[in-house]
Amino acid sequence: MASAPSKSCGVVDRCGWPIAALGLAGVAAASFGLGVYYSQKKKSGCCKADAKDCKTDSNKASAAPTTAGSGGSSGKTTTAGPRIVVIGSVNADMFFDVQALPREGETISASVDPDYIKPGGKGANQAVAAQKLGANTRVSFIGRFGADAHGVWARQQMSELYGVDISHSTDASSGVPMGQAYIYVNRSGQNSIVLVPGANGSWPVTDPSAPALEAGGISPSQAEVIRSGSLLLLQREIPDRINLDAAKIGHSAGVRVCLDVGGYDTALPDSILKYLYLLAPNETELARITGLPTDTDTQITAAAHSLLKRVSSAVQCSAVQSKRSEI
Repeated sequence: MASAPSKSCGVVDRCGWPIAALGLAGVAAASFGLGVYYSQKKKSGCCKADAKDCKTDSNKASAAPTTAGSGGSSGKTTTAGPRIVVIGSVNADMFFDVQALPREGETISASVDPDYIKPGGKGANQAVAAQKLGANTRVSFIGRFGADAHGVWARQQMSELYGVDISHSTDASSGVPMGQAYIYVNRSGQNSIVLVPGANGSWPVTDPSAPALEAGGISPSQAEVIRSGSLLLLQREIPDRINLDAAKIGHSAGVRVCLDVGGYDTALPDSILKYLYLLAPNETELARITGLPTDTDTQITAAAHSLLKRVSSAVQCSAVQSKRSEI
């Protein structure tokens, strides 16, 4: 899956002790958040190394056999483990290699690899990264696929190639294309991205009479999948109302809800914060959320602690500039 690598600046968890995050090269920022669950030792109610201990309800980590990748994978029988539910975006990512990033009004030439179109999207990236954590992890992805050839292709990639359960994802209406990202990468590895939401922005509305943020969009069957999970991963490349609806459902069922702030650069709704277990911004997003500078490790730490006053859980910073593994 397509994603830009990132470096973790560490985690401050609800117990107030810093821990080193698990780095998964080439996955989305919130996938680093999984390191909390896989690298942390249990202390005063915090998570244990095994993800099944991230839930107080051990019945949701059943040991009954299941079929891996029920969304259309190889059908290999494994032992059921903790379920990770990902709700978010899925894109067709198109990569262009350029000498320099284009300036305003400038036309430049680019080169491409034969397979320059790759499956991506922050949600799909998280789902595939979680699936790769091990055969004992069940991953369900809930998203919106385009009503075009890219949508058919992306479904096949996620289910058959990566073994992710996509049975509760839906297709957009006729004429709505797959979400797309146009990614321009220069010789030093810096990039600029143009994001076309497409199907990712076409989620249905549950309550048209409600205020926009409260209008919902999660179906009853999708809600049941969320409630059955041990961990719910969200990002901001889908409407905020969907994230809020999903977070409420997960939180009420005791599921740990994690939000990667990456995606839309609009203001993060405060109404979602009380439902989160973990919030994962990079340094730029952390600055936007808190209004504080994040140019140094000290400033990042101060901004992260300021967020702890707003979120009764953990804050992870994926700091591109920091070479340190812990705060």
